[in-house]
Amino acid sequence: MGRYLQRHDLWARIVIIALPVVCIVFCLWLLERREKEQIVSDAHPIVSSSIKTLHESSALHIEKRISKKAKRMMTKRVERAAKKRSFVDDAVYEVALDDISVVDSIDARIKPISAWQVDPDKIKALSVGETLVIPLDGIEYPVKITKKESVRRSTIITGIYEDEGVRYPTIISIGGKTIFVTFQSPKGGYQSALEPSEGYVYSNASIEEAWVDKSKSDAL
Repeated sequence: MGRYLQRHDLWARIVIIALPVVCIVFCLWLLERREKEQIVSDAHPIVSSSIKTLHESSALHIEKRISKKAKRMMTKRVERAAKKRSFVDDAVYEVALDDISVVDSIDARIKPISAWQVDPDKIKALSVGETLVIPLDGIEYPVKITKKESVRRSTIITGIYEDEGVRYPTIISIGGKTIFVTFQSPKGGYQSALEPSEGYVYSNASIEEAWVDKSKSDAL
């Protein structure tokens, strides 16, 4: 009985001594675990933020590349449109005499050599520096617009056709519903009154022949 009590007392002492040690070890383990969890928790936002920043940077770079490409494409489109617009070949058309409906009233003795149909809006929209193509007798004459001015209620457009160093003037007068055109070329001078968008073309030589009495002397 005495030995049993001695053994029981020994185990009690061991438990009493070991229990604080176990508690200390457990507490240390718990603290270490919490510290690790805190480190991982703190690191997660940093990683997320870095990934987000990387994504934003990549997206911004891609957006800049797309923006530059779009600007280059837009610039090329504007240049092509400007180049195309600077050569106006769809404002004046040469047609057959029977294709227009206006009355030939200038003079019964003067016969038209051709007829024009025009787009009044495109004629009015002509600007200095543009080239207007005027077709006549099967030939297309590029007339470069050199001047545009308003005189009272009319708009006067002046252009030049150049051939072998010789400059041939063209004057277009827009007033009300009528467009008057005087056109010079290596083959001679011509004029037309378009009302509102079509008219006959007469040669100055034919008008002079019909209206000028050459039998009378110019001498005073």
